Amino acid sequence: MRAPLLAGAGFLLLAATFSPLSVTPAHAASDSNDSLGQFDVFVDNRNPVRAPEINDPGQDAPINVQADRFAHDQDTGIVVATGDVLIEYGPYVLQADQVTYNPRNDEMTADGNVFFREPNGNVVRAQHMVLGQQFRIGFGRYLRLTLTNEAWILAQNSERLEGNINVFYDVTYSRCTECVDQNGNPLWVIHSEVVTHDQDEQVIYHKNATLEFMGVPVFYSPYLEHPDPTVNKRSGFLLPTIKASDELGVGFEVPYFWNIAPNYDLTLRPTFSTRQLLLMEADWRHRIDWLNGAYDISIAGVYQLNPSATPPGDGRFRGSIDSNGLFNIGDDWYWGWQVQVASDDTFLRAYEIDGRTDLVSQGFIVGLDDRNYFDARAIHFKGLLAADNNSTIPNALPTIRHSFYFDDPVFGGELSLDTHIYNLRRNAGADSSRVVSEVHWQRQFISDMGIVVTPFAGVRGDVYYTDNVPDITQPSGQRDGETTARVFPRAGVDIRMPFVSNGEFAQQIFEPVAQIIVATNETDTNRLPNEDSLQFEFDATNVFLLDKFNGIDRYEGGTRANIGFNHTVLLEDGAFIRATVGETFHIAGDNSFSAGTGLDTYRSDFVAGIAFQPIANVRIASLLRFDEKTFAVRRHDLTANLFYEGLTVAANYTDLSPAVASGRLVSEEQISASASYRLADYWQVFGNFRYDIQEDARRSQLAGLRFLCECFTAELVYKETFVGDRDADPDRSIVLNVLFTTLGGGSYNQDLD
Repeated sequence: MRAPLLAGAGFLLLAATFSPLSVTPAHAASDSNDSLGQFDVFVDNRNPVRAPEINDPGQDAPINVQADRFAHDQDTGIVVATGDVLIEYGPYVLQADQVTYNPRNDEMTADGNVFFREPNGNVVRAQHMVLGQQFRIGFGRYLRLTLTNEAWILAQNSERLEGNINVFYDVTYSRCTECVDQNGNPLWVIHSEVVTHDQDEQVIYHKNATLEFMGVPVFYSPYLEHPDPTVNKRSGFLLPTIKASDELGVGFEVPYFWNIAPNYDLTLRPTFSTRQLLLMEADWRHRIDWLNGAYDISIAGVYQLNPSATPPGDGRFRGSIDSNGLFNIGDDWYWGWQVQVASDDTFLRAYEIDGRTDLVSQGFIVGLDDRNYFDARAIHFKGLLAADNNSTIPNALPTIRHSFYFDDPVFGGELSLDTHIYNLRRNAGADSSRVVSEVHWQRQFISDMGIVVTPFAGVRGDVYYTDNVPDITQPSGQRDGETTARVFPRAGVDIRMPFVSNGEFAQQIFEPVAQIIVATNETDTNRLPNEDSLQFEFDATNVFLLDKFNGIDRYEGGTRANIGFNHTVLLEDGAFIRATVGETFHIAGDNSFSAGTGLDTYRSDFVAGIAFQPIANVRIASLLRFDEKTFAVRRHDLTANLFYEGLTVAANYTDLSPAVASGRLVSEEQISASASYRLADYWQVFGNFRYDIQEDARRSQLAGLRFLCECFTAELVYKETFVGDRDADPDRSIVLNVLFTTLGGGSYNQDLD
């Protein structure tokens, strides 16, 4: 029977007496060069953050004692272990140059390069420590405590009381380990007379605390507390935010977080302002384990004491509700919802709660298994811009997509079935219900010469019920309720032959592509609405697709050939050039495309896509469309990305010709860019802008300065928007955000208009 060794630290006595059997002399892991004055930090990544474990490890917990030498005084019973002493008892670990056990007072004294790890992962380094009663009580001098979130406490003296309360005297607290000046001083510290860490309450209390930033005292409090690293969430006030805007005047947001239960909480965010008195926001979160998911609800509301003179801001009460839910059904299915409701079109933007210009509410259920999926949704849309006519915006009740791939080969190839269903309703305009299902088969052959031949075939069936579809051929200008059925068979072959060339400086892969697609003509386009294929751009990304429309309501009919090539050049050091060039020939049948798309003639426009990466940090990509006769540029998208020694740049240029069928009545030409540059180790400037070249107008711009290190973040941002909508005016503002890691942060927002 083994005695409770840790309770009396008698394992040192046993180790001295039976050292040949129970002790293995070894060198401990501590570095003798470590010293408190150098602010050394120990980070033990093996221990995740968790609630403290302060119980006795138990009678049967394994004990490991290692040291170079042992000495036992027979008269006093004192045992001394010296030379890289290592003691492991359950989750406790103690290392020191020397450990002395005195059985008369049941105390263990550790001296020299003391390292002590607690069960919760906290680590203490000191020059002198006294421990007793299963490590539950103790005393330390000149120690450094490193918490599991890498925050640290430096103290002249400390007491350990009953294993769950640590009291530190003459304390320096910080999270900064890398963010220090040339003399090793942290960016910010809290100097406190006394710090108490209650591991049961999971709280760190400061008495007479002074916050110093860059060595300058900036804040004092006789009492300060914050959660320890084991806390995921805890009730209390969060740091405030100061706001200033036309709607609020000067506002002061004071958030309060209420940790009601482990699985649900509430954050109240009242903003007290000079103009409207109170803007109230609240966020509710709830995790439901038996439903295997969670949901949240966010509300905002204000009773305007000073309404705007411009509708819709002239009302008294304004508000909004947002909610999201997501719940898993086994491993392959999930369901949920998204709800977005606002009292009026401009509330969210006017009070700078959210910049969205539309509201989308939906419920959904989704299943995904390998390549098979099922997606069913009921969706409600609402536009928030003055130009939006919500009576003509459809609601999907419901929309369903299903794709299924058969496991077994069919005629040696792959067979799939895709189904699309929707039911669209409007207050004014066309209503429609649609079921579209397509069976598709394909098989790939590779010849001895490397030619890749992929024959394919499919048939699509459509059934529509429509009402009030616009049709200028009808006396009333629209068609009455009717049912339309269509069948579209399609077949063809895709032929590719890659050529590979290995040169001294590059490897090239040249792949000619030829596709022949034979299909019936698209029919009944005057009887059916086009809901999902309105926006269409012909370019190198879709030139080799079997159907170039991006939706289902339109169908690319007739016989056509897609001809072109892919060319890749692989250079040294990760450099490459990739190009795709193609053209479509409409050989027979009716052409489904309208003027301006680049596909409405026998020969389509030429399209090209080029990506060029000269070095690993630079990439340029371009999409081009040229008129098939004049080679005039009809579309040009140019993007560039640069990452080089702290500089990050992303730029985009877009030039589009008019395309009435796609809803673009005039040409569009815009440029946008974003960039950031690291000025020094922790300093960064950043900005972005969008400019409409065609209209000679700025759309938005932003510039900022950021300081970012592991313990502190600050951002000063100037931003402008130039598009107004009723009482949501164009905005110019300055925003300051500050965050102290482990303590929290705040922000200040000042409108400049």
